[in-house]
Amino acid sequence: MLQTHRLILRDLVLSDFEAVHDYASDPVVTRFTSFGPNTVEETREFLSRSIHAGSVSPRQIHTFAVIERDSGHLIGSCGLEQSDGTGRHYAFGYCFHRRWWGRGFGKETAAALVQFGFDRLQAHRLWAHVFLGNTASERILEGLGFRREGLALQSLYLRNAWHDILTFGLLRSEWLAASPPAVRQTIGLTALLVRDYDEALEFFVGKLGFRLIEDTHVAEQDKRWVVVAPPGSHESALLLARAGNPEQVSRIGNQTGGRVFLFLHTDDFWRDYHAYQAKGILFVRNPKVERYGTVAVFQDVCGNQWDLLQPTPPEMSRP
Repeated sequence: MLQTHRLILRDLVLSDFEAVHDYASDPVVTRFTSFGPNTVEETREFLSRSIHAGSVSPRQIHTFAVIERDSGHLIGSCGLEQSDGTGRHYAFGYCFHRRWWGRGFGKETAAALVQFGFDRLQAHRLWAHVFLGNTASERILEGLGFRREGLALQSLYLRNAWHDILTFGLLRSEWLAASPPAVRQTIGLTALLVRDYDEALEFFVGKLGFRLIEDTHVAEQDKRWVVVAPPGSHESALLLARAGNPEQVSRIGNQTGGRVFLFLHTDDFWRDYHAYQAKGILFVRNPKVERYGTVAVFQDVCGNQWDLLQPTPPEMSRP
């Protein structure tokens, strides 16, 4: 999820269908897009494809719903797609319901995508195709420092006509030179005390389906550096730390004094709930639908309590 002053950019979900189809089926909105006007089936396929892409690791396509903070409305979508085999070149774009045109949301969204692409994805180059005549997007891209790299005459056949396409590009070195990076911090690792490395790996990788990121023996300290992360996680991860003294042993399974310790977010609560039950994971609180999402509490192999939570989309959580 990305956030700006006025917007939230989050992964699309199936319940976004009506809001997405409202703009994706509009011939005025899709005049300068490579899709549309969408049929119902085409919008459903777009959502299904976008949601699936979010579950693939490493992720090559990042498609976001654009949510206006104050109203909670879905006002459009945007995203980046890896366009080469190195993972360093990304195409990006955005589209908005025309009710929200003229308020600067396009520039705010594009700036967030550029920041995400160069900072989080470490892209070497970002580029965008723009239909000739789409002066609003031309101004946005040029305002963000993109170069007009060329015009391809009648290079795209769409909606029974040939279209002239402009290409805009920006290198990471150009972006860094124009705007020094802002301070950015993240919590990369959370240490979780465990009795035994292999026992913990059997649970987190074998049952929860986490990815094993690293398992390195540290000979001088007689320990292993073991890092795991949920599928689709790009920043946060767990350091499985074997307890090394009596004090640490006493804290295994109770690092928060009985409170829920960690919150595992999911895009499909019932898929994961039933899968975990089938693998023998102990749920100590039954599923419950709250205003903020669908949640249940389970115990890990050491006894720590976790929330399994599918958050409610922002626009649906408001009264």
